[in-house]
Amino acid sequence: MNTPVDQALKRLEEIASKLETSDLPLEETVTLFEEGIELAASIKTQLEEAKMRIKTVVENASGLLSLEDFDLS
Repeated sequence: MNTPVDQALKRLEEIASKLETSDLPLEETVTLFEEGIELAASIKTQLEEAKMRIKTVVENASGLLSLEDFDLS
């Protein structure tokens, strides 16, 4: 599953809301849960890939600019 992140997040929110507020049959509940797990995994993968592509521009002491890997930690 490779749904764009914004669409996957929207669908995941829909699933969570439906699971929280509906009295669904067990089979439908399990199916929605499985879809939610797949979406969450897809979102995580896409965000990790995006993080690896992000670069930051850093100016060193002599005024030169360089590209460095983006680090959230």
